[in-house]
Amino acid sequence: MNDEGDSVAEQKYAWRDEIEILKTTLKPWQLDNSEIIFEYFIPRLWKRIDVVLLLKGIVFAIEFKVGQFEYL
Repeated sequence: MNDEGDSVAEQKYAWRDEIEILKTTLKPWQLDNSEIIFEYFIPRLWKRIDVVLLLKGIVFAIEFKVGQFEYL
């Protein structure tokens, strides 16, 4: 049985971890003109991207798998 409250808590922990990873990784570019968008919805595909990073005129689509130890 999957309790919805557990899912919400897990999502909050995942977002917290994602933010910490991004803060650490992107520190060298903290003064550059950039934007970070979480949970970006793509209407025509009915999908979400975990993170869209706009940095120095480049668009990065980032999919997080927080807690995973292997790349599949």
